Amino acid sequence: ANSQSDEQMAPNEAVESKADAEPIRGLRSPLMTSLTRLCLRDVSISDVAVEALSECRPPIRNLDLSFNCALTDAGIIAVARSVGGTLEVLELSGLTSLTAQAVMAISERAGAQLRE
Repeated sequence: ANSQSDEQMAPNEAVESKADAEPIRGLRSPLMTSLTRLCLRDVSISDVAVEALSECRPPIRNLDLSFNCALTDAGIIAVARSVGGTLEVLELSGLTSLTAQAVMAISERAGAQLRE
């Protein structure tokens, strides 16, 4: 009985492989050019998936990545590099593994226009 539940993905298990990020890379469409608000709060997204989303370079002004415990500096730095110029609100509550490196990247890329 346990073997079936062991094979299933836990609800809070993050996407970890590049293959798992492929659906996000598929978002490259004209619609991405008008995406200004994105809430990914507590959806178990990982650095790989955030990096794939960042490759699309949407003009996001409001981004919520809170409580995605698998996110590390790498994912946040990718966000800073791709959408830092448009970000006004960035929610990172509950991301306990972030270091000063991620904070500096956000500050350098988005610091002037960040409101929250």
